[in-house]
Amino acid sequence: MIEFNTRRVVPRDSAAVLNLELTEQEARLVRAQLVRHIVDLEDELARTEQTGLERALAVEIGALREVYRRLTSMLDSVSPPSGVHASQFAR
Repeated sequence: MIEFNTRRVVPRDSAAVLNLELTEQEARLVRAQLVRHIVDLEDELARTEQTGLERALAVEIGALREVYRRLTSMLDSVSPPSGVHASQFAR
């Protein structure tokens, strides 16, 4: 069981920190779906011509890549890396 626990002080104006327990298999499934979503958003970003939308997509993609990096780091600490690696989204 992998516990996603980020116990840290959160400023009052920041979002709340949540904990989620997943099996390693569930975490890998979530990561795979996250990769698919990032790729879809990157495709949409490449097609858009609207400056505001480009900025919004870039911010969302950046946030999702950070979640991906954190999730991959946690999975790598449980078992050796395989398949897609965080460096793919290290832009």
